[in-house]
Amino acid sequence: MTALLFILSHLSNSFVLLIGVLPLILLICLANGIIIAPLQESGPLHNLGWTSIWRSAALATASACIEISIATIVIRLLPEKRRSAGQPTTTVEFLIAAVPVATPPVALALLWRLLLEAEGPLATLLQTLGLNLPPLLSTKPIFTTEEFSIFNWAYLTLLFVDAWIWTPLVIVSLLIAFRRIPQTIIDAAKIDGASERSLFWSIQIPLTLDWLAWIWLFRFVDTFRAHDVHWVLFKTLTDILPAPIDVYNRGVALRQYEDAAQLALASTLVSGIALAIVWATYRARNLSSS
Repeated sequence: MTALLFILSHLSNSFVLLIGVLPLILLICLANGIIIAPLQESGPLHNLGWTSIWRSAALATASACIEISIATIVIRLLPEKRRSAGQPTTTVEFLIAAVPVATPPVALALLWRLLLEAEGPLATLLQTLGLNLPPLLSTKPIFTTEEFSIFNWAYLTLLFVDAWIWTPLVIVSLLIAFRRIPQTIIDAAKIDGASERSLFWSIQIPLTLDWLAWIWLFRFVDTFRAHDVHWVLFKTLTDILPAPIDVYNRGVALRQYEDAAQLALASTLVSGIALAIVWATYRARNLSSS
């Protein structure tokens, strides 16, 4: 039995090495031109699309923060009894969270593209009311000033569609975190005279910060690497091109394998930095509490 466990442990280590470490080593080799340097004139970090990484990171950060903010506001508006311990997740809550996530993102993005087109049903409805639909599928700046020219309608549309898909799941996930707080803590705070507002912001929110951090990380990484919704809405629109589609264009369409590997490696490092920050915060909180 001991020998079998020894073999299984080594097999599991080999599996982790195979699916985790070796692809990263291959990516590093590609990024440094070790494998295909004779095939291209570009060297390491040549013509690297840092702009697309910045776009993806900014979009992922804003999207995760918006979804968690909306979820926090919605839960704050719920009666205290609905977010207290012992309350099971209802069927309605489950369906609200599951249906948008279970539906293929491409189908949801196509639905919104049809609704938001210049000649779509939403534009027609607004025209009957004497209103004009903003160019939501273009990179036209929302503000005319030079300082805020980076904010365009395409980014606003991406944030809206992403929040529409994922915010229900974030709400239910955060609600589960609230319901894991021991009821004795809530009852003791009520006995001490804590109002519902102070109970929420001073007790329940601090006790769910770890959960909030992991939810934020999940949404950041998922949005940062996502490309399906963006592809359906905007194809390869250059001014809003994210890192995943940029990697595809360089590696598959243009056959710039080294540049694509560099960009993919840089994207992996961004997600790794976000994970490290969340993990360090989580460890620090647990060490201080112990």
